Amino acid sequence: MTVPLADIPRIATYRLQFTPTFGFRHAQEILPYLRDLGVSHIYASPIAQATPGSQHGYDVCDPRQVNPDLGTRAELIELLEAVRAHGLGWVQDVVPNHMAMSPHNPYLCDVMTFGRRSRWAFLFDIDWTHPDVGGRILMPILAEPYGHLLQQGAFRLGWSERGPVLRYGDHQLPLAPGSVVGLLTESGLPPAFIAVLAAAQEETDADQRAIYLCAACRRPAAELAQAEAVLGAITHAPLIDEILQAQAWRLAWWRTSRELCGYRRFFAVDGLIAVRNEDPRTFPLIHALTCELYDDGLIDGVRVDHVDGLWDPAAYLARLRARLPKAWILVEKILAAGEALPPWQVDGTTGYEIINALTGVCCNPRAEARFTALHQRLVGRSTDATLLATQVRQDIDGLGLGGDLDRTVSALRATADSVPCLRDLGRRSLREALAALIARLPVYRTYGGLEGGSDSDHRMMAQARVQAQRDRPELTPIIDAVASLLEQGLRTRTPGPLLDAVARVQQLSGPVMAKGWEDTFLFRWSRCLALNEVGGDPRRFGLDPATFIDLIAQRPPTGGLNASATHDTKRGEDVRARMAALTWRVERWQELVNTWEHAEIDGQRACEAEAPTAEDRYHLYQTLTGTWPVDGVIDETYRQRLRAYALKAVREAGSSTSWAAPDTIYEAALASWLEVRLSGAGGREFRRQLSAWVELITPHAAALSLVQTALKCTIPGVPDVYQGTEWHDDSLVDPDNRRPVDFTARARALRDEKRFTGPVSDPHTKQALLAACLQMRRSYLEPWRRGSLQPLQIVGESEGLLAFARVSAEAVAIVVVCFRPEGPDPMAEVVLTPAWSTYVWREVFSRLYLPPAPVLSVTRLLRHLPCAILICEQALVRKWQAAEVA
Repeated sequence: MTVPLADIPRIATYRLQFTPTFGFRHAQEILPYLRDLGVSHIYASPIAQATPGSQHGYDVCDPRQVNPDLGTRAELIELLEAVRAHGLGWVQDVVPNHMAMSPHNPYLCDVMTFGRRSRWAFLFDIDWTHPDVGGRILMPILAEPYGHLLQQGAFRLGWSERGPVLRYGDHQLPLAPGSVVGLLTESGLPPAFIAVLAAAQEETDADQRAIYLCAACRRPAAELAQAEAVLGAITHAPLIDEILQAQAWRLAWWRTSRELCGYRRFFAVDGLIAVRNEDPRTFPLIHALTCELYDDGLIDGVRVDHVDGLWDPAAYLARLRARLPKAWILVEKILAAGEALPPWQVDGTTGYEIINALTGVCCNPRAEARFTALHQRLVGRSTDATLLATQVRQDIDGLGLGGDLDRTVSALRATADSVPCLRDLGRRSLREALAALIARLPVYRTYGGLEGGSDSDHRMMAQARVQAQRDRPELTPIIDAVASLLEQGLRTRTPGPLLDAVARVQQLSGPVMAKGWEDTFLFRWSRCLALNEVGGDPRRFGLDPATFIDLIAQRPPTGGLNASATHDTKRGEDVRARMAALTWRVERWQELVNTWEHAEIDGQRACEAEAPTAEDRYHLYQTLTGTWPVDGVIDETYRQRLRAYALKAVREAGSSTSWAAPDTIYEAALASWLEVRLSGAGGREFRRQLSAWVELITPHAAALSLVQTALKCTIPGVPDVYQGTEWHDDSLVDPDNRRPVDFTARARALRDEKRFTGPVSDPHTKQALLAACLQMRRSYLEPWRRGSLQPLQIVGESEGLLAFARVSAEAVAIVVVCFRPEGPDPMAEVVLTPAWSTYVWREVFSRLYLPPAPVLSVTRLLRHLPCAILICEQALVRKWQAAEVA
């Protein structure tokens, strides 16, 4: 029986990553498993037409069409109908901020063909007035400088199914019809062919112009073949250059985009061009497929990708809510410490703040001093993490965002007529001041727009102003002028240059934070990698239980997601759990690292070999510990994964090598160092020690993983399961976390009897615990749907213990967990309120009943598992009373 979408309770979401090898039919096959696991909603990656072969779907080419790599539209509808038939809902990931910078994008192709005259020119955030690009679209796709490739003959002209094109490697870029009309006229092609092609160039009506070009492409095959031959025969470099200079786009070396970019990108990704959702014509196009599926009752929720990239998120989300009035709307929004979600018309976030709260509470805060001392001793200096992070973010050019910074400075200078304080400021000093200010902004962005900025926005800007002036005292008056302008812009609600300048700064500060903090600093500073996660702040070493409770108590019960892993996290949830376990055995960890480092020094003396830096070595020691197979068997798949991760990590860090300027000598030394430890004879003792260490900490790491699973299912919010993570997940940063999932094996394991008396390190235990939690959320709905969170007192030794209750008018549940490797103190007890001391409780995992009592023994509750969930309702009380009478 099909369940109406509005009636599906929010029990849990399950994230599916669609790829060309996992499409709609594959998803339909696993629906019985997902239903039996207990989730309520599938949370799907983008399904709109993307660049052919895309492994993630965020490089959308046509948001109106279904991605053919995933299946047909009919197969999608069949899948969604099957989802409903299984009683499940569907949350669809939508991408409103950017599209693929690719000729496969038909809208961009039209803009590349006709430039500003294109009917789709409004869609993309292109700076047509950029003085260094000459009113054209910069295409930074060349492997080498343009002039060199031109002389090499790397460019060829031709004809495709869409008209005249330039071919370069795998690229096929559209040419303006008028730029080749003369060449084809001289070749003897029929006048009718030439006439329709010329009309495609000269027509003033955009729609009619496209019709003419289509007509030219539908000419007889012999004529099209002749056009291909004529254009393909042209090899004269000056002539090809002349044709290319007549286009609406300009080819450039890929490195050019780091300092010169005529369009806004997604972060620093040249292959993704931002769209202008502030233009009302954009919304219907970008959301066409999503709205169609919603109107047909096939989806009931959306996840908005990268909401901070939008010109005015509040206005966009208000429009989205008006269009999808009953939808479950989630936003991908990273909240900094102490930052609240703006009052948008959404249900919550996708849960980065929960990922970091869960990891933080699993770490031992008392280990901070030892971790700090170990890290500083290894790197040979006292590292000021805040200073390092600020320096990284100030170097906007080094982050590959220099062109974006220049465009933002131009927007600021455009306000000079109305803002006197900027009139006599030079571009260079203005640029440096803006970089200093953005580097000190403690959040990803402020939210000035048509509704104006909030009090929080003004406080954040004021804080950034003071700190930036301390960093760059010589720029104090200029920083003051820029900050004053931005604060004035946060107050205005009138569209114009000032509001546009504020929007440009806001659209730049997010990428600077993402590139500077997430993609650089978190790889460059490795004190405790468990805490180096998207949306996290590793300078804060863990969370004590009381702080954890304070952070999560205010969350709405069924609004946002309680995530523990996503497709964007730096490492899998169980890798983080194992790294968190290090903080509880820090003395032994220090001994091991010191032993490895002494061997490292001796090895360097013996062979005079190059080696990775101490920071990179320590990063890899932790990574190997977090991912090392429990059985110690290292196969080629594992070696390949670690090689790929190590290379990405050091290039992201940018200290010794980088993506823009790879140091092949350093990278070879890194690869050699890693290979010795993975399989070389010289690494045999290292492998023995690491295997013994992992064997020792695995039970505790697995226990922390179970605690993390139980907590995300019981704190306010809706638990989210990233595909495959119901079993042990040793994934690292993408693309490692998009590896295929063996759903057949997981479905088979789920059918086995669910017992919790085996070792906690058994991966099936985690799956069984998750299934039990989700079944509990479904059958005992009230505390999770409406219940508040109340901390509970623990008497006796309470270190490493956490207890709280979820309380609604109809029901109550109690959650008790232990983080310590040695388990709870035998004397520890949870104190119940006088009313609750008369209740009969049932423990979810053991299914045992507990008689009324004023306190609960933690040792008894956690006899087999590091977590316990107790539920109570009148039916249980009656059942207990009946049993007593019998």
